[in-house]
Amino acid sequence: MKSITILALILTTVQLSAQIQIDSADILTDIGTSWITLSYNDSINVSLGDSGGPHTWDFTSLASQLNDTSFYNLIDPLTSPLYDSFPDANLVRFRTNQNISDSVFEYINITSTFYRLLGIQQNSNALMGMVRIDSSTIYFPFSYGHSSSIYTFDTIIDNPDTFITVEMTRDMLVDGYGNVIISQGSYPCLRVFSHSTIHLSGYIVVVVPIPINITFSEYEYNWITESQPDLITITSLENETNPNFTVAGKVEMFQEYSSEINEFPIELTSEQINIVQEDNLYFLDLYNLSPSILKIYDLTGREIDQNSIEGTGRIYLELDQSGIYFVSIENYNMNIIEKINFLK
Repeated sequence: MKSITILALILTTVQLSAQIQIDSADILTDIGTSWITLSYNDSINVSLGDSGGPHTWDFTSLASQLNDTSFYNLIDPLTSPLYDSFPDANLVRFRTNQNISDSVFEYINITSTFYRLLGIQQNSNALMGMVRIDSSTIYFPFSYGHSSSIYTFDTIIDNPDTFITVEMTRDMLVDGYGNVIISQGSYPCLRVFSHSTIHLSGYIVVVVPIPINITFSEYEYNWITESQPDLITITSLENETNPNFTVAGKVEMFQEYSSEINEFPIELTSEQINIVQEDNLYFLDLYNLSPSILKIYDLTGREIDQNSIEGTGRIYLELDQSGIYFVSIENYNMNIIEKINFLK
């Protein structure tokens, strides 16, 4: 019995000490892959643990405090909304959030030797912002001790009422390895530490132009493993000065894979547009809408319909098959996307 106990201890120690490395084959890339995360977007007490390794980071106690749901889906780059702006993207990650009316597209170029974030599109209510990333190459294999940086300077909103530029620097270091324990189980992992500084400048017109000049920074820890979504991400409060902070501004944890993106309640998308559901039929109610382009995408990101719309009235959204669809309305000063679940 004693020899068996010693053998078990040796095997456990070897498993904990093993350092994994992330290669291109370990990144999720299959179109249609979907997963769900839970998060908490306010001040929350955390214990980050130590750098180096091997370590065991146990975050199961945080799970009961996470009350916000996000849905991720990998969509076809060729039919994504901004493919023309990012033609080198061969991976697009789409995220929607349950309690915050926004959506995010990440445009990525991945090869056998590197992972490169090309740009981000974020839609929030009636505003759309797009950021091109100037420098963001992460080379494979990605392992303990690896470091990388992201830098960009770009105009994210440019219309008659709003002009905003962003300058962002993000330095990353794989500073730890071991096992992470979350509600879904225990995984061998790498811990990625990053520090970001973001500067926003420009103006927004209310009655007169109001200047914008904001700088903030944040720390972030991200636990990653092979062939899985990011396991857990812990982000500091803005302008935190201690990298070993004990109060986080956000915690997001992988929950489960999903066969579809769950439906959120339909909300007012802007003062000029409202999506209405009646007897499981969907309509667009327009209120003095400027000339716009209506596009409808299926769950894979394939465009299935496009029309010009404007003015005041009701438009029937003609859908042939049951499924999840994305409705996009674009004009010179807005780009909004809403998701609907159609059952025929």
